Amino acid sequence: MSDIQPSFYQWRKKVSAALAIDPARVTLVYTGSDGRKLSIEPEELQTPQPGTYAARYVGGDGQWQEIAADFDLPTERPRRAPEDAFFGPV
Repeated sequence: MSDIQPSFYQWRKKVSAALAIDPARVTLVYTGSDGRKLSIEPEELQTPQPGTYAARYVGGDGQWQEIAADFDLPTERPRRAPEDAFFGPV
């Protein structure tokens, strides 16, 4: 595995491509905040929960490869009042 961990969305895109080629060659594992590891189905990637997602798959060279990414809930950005969206300061 490389030193730079991909973002969850980059990771999911790469895993989705591997699943499209041959889903039987991909194993997905989720590690929750409590440390439990669970095998998951590809459909569960559509509604991720906070934790670490890992995929183990056979690469083009026939070697097993593993990549992982962390998913955290996005932080809520402060919202402006609706009237501020249309009118600037006077």
